[in-house]
Amino acid sequence: MIIVIRTIIIYIVVVFALRLMGKKQIGELEPSELAVAIMISDLATTPLSSKDIPLLNGVIPVIILSVLEIFVSVIVLKTIRIRKIITGTPSIIVEKGKLNEEELRNLRFTTDDLIEEMRLNGISDITDIQYAILENGGQVSFILNKKNSPLTYEDMNIDVDEDELPFPIINKGVILKTNLEIIGRNENWLEKKLKEKNITDKKKILLLTANHNEIKFIQMRS
Repeated sequence: MIIVIRTIIIYIVVVFALRLMGKKQIGELEPSELAVAIMISDLATTPLSSKDIPLLNGVIPVIILSVLEIFVSVIVLKTIRIRKIITGTPSIIVEKGKLNEEELRNLRFTTDDLIEEMRLNGISDITDIQYAILENGGQVSFILNKKNSPLTYEDMNIDVDEDELPFPIINKGVILKTNLEIIGRNENWLEKKLKEKNITDKKKILLLTANHNEIKFIQMRS
């Protein structure tokens, strides 16, 4: 029973620590952030390996690392020089359809790695790439030549209204009132829209999304 309680406490502390560090740390990790994540995972399991190890031996270091990472993040935001030292800088590995051999060699980034990233992004020919940039988090960003870029409404001189972001309004029959307020509507508006679609029982709706203007998606329960 004790090990169960200790595990729950450590779990809560680690989740709180990651939430405290922010969404960026949960998503794409830069070198310093990856180091902190690895250390936290290791320290968090230490008290679980033996009942004789005090629980605080895992909790306190996790909290210290979290605070330290927040402190470093603040410094990085304010000082460009320190930002470059800690997080590094993006590197151009393809420029105007040509490989940057020196940069690839310095980064130990092979042509096979590049071709794999191209396939994942639906790019078949290196000459289609204006720039390929290896970001600090390890992802490759591709900027295509104009002739290979997707055609836009602006390219065709067509004026279009920007579509508003839809939000889930009904999920498994339950109205999400907070999201309804976000789109600036109320339940009377929702009832009216459902009536227009001949839907009388909201509990039969699996998912409904809408923006300020209209209902965007509805799927009924099977």
